[in-house]
Amino acid sequence: MQTQEEEPAKQPIDLASEAARIGIEFFFKAKFIEKACDFMLGKKSPLCRPGESRPDLGGPYTHPELGFVIKLMTSMITDQELLDKYPMAEIEKEMILHQDLLKTMLGSVSAGKQFGQCLANMCRDNLKLSKKVTKVFLRSIEQAHLDSVKGFLKALKPFLQSDDSLKIQKLEWVFGVPEVVSKGVYGGNNQKYGLEVVDRINEESIVYRSPILYGAVDDALIP
Repeated sequence: MQTQEEEPAKQPIDLASEAARIGIEFFFKAKFIEKACDFMLGKKSPLCRPGESRPDLGGPYTHPELGFVIKLMTSMITDQELLDKYPMAEIEKEMILHQDLLKTMLGSVSAGKQFGQCLANMCRDNLKLSKKVTKVFLRSIEQAHLDSVKGFLKALKPFLQSDDSLKIQKLEWVFGVPEVVSKGVYGGNNQKYGLEVVDRINEESIVYRSPILYGAVDDALIP
C-alpha cells in the first residue's frame, strides 16, 4: 500500500507548438508581414517606388497560390501575445486592409476561412471597416474565377456569423433587401415563337439589392 501522496504527472511539452512559436517570432523580427504584403500588392504597394518595375502575379486565367503565405500571416496577426511584443506598424495595417490584398487573401481556397475569421474579429463593431470588407466581398465574388468563389464563401461565413452590433446590417449588405420591380407595358399584341408566356411579362418581380452598393447603409432595415 502506497503511503506517500503521488506527485501529479507532468504535462508533456508540445515541441511542435513551441517550435512554431519560435518560428513565428523569427518572422516578426524579420518584418515578414510588411515584406509579404509588399510582395503580394506588387505595383500597388505603397512601398513601390516611382518608376520601379515589378512583375505581375498570375494572369487572366491563372492565379498564384499563396495559401502558405496567407496562413503564416494569419497566424502572426492573430497571436496577440507576440503582437503586443512586436506591434504592427501603420504601413503594415494599411497594406493588410488594402482592397486588392483583401481580395487576394479572402479568395485563397486553402487559407480564406482562417483569414476570414481573423477579419471578422477585426471588423467587430467597426462600421467603417465592415462596410469596406463587405464591398470587397461583393465585388470580388461577382468578378471571381470559379475556383476562387469557394475561398470567398468560406471567408464570408465567419464574417456573417460574428455576433456583434452590426450583424443584421451585414446580412442586409451581403444578401440584399427585397425590392418590387414593376415591368413596363409590353408593346406587342401578337405572340411570337419562344414567347409563349408573353402575357406574364408585365407581372411584378422581386429583386434583392445590396444597400451597400445602392444607397445609404447607416441603419438596418430589418427590425
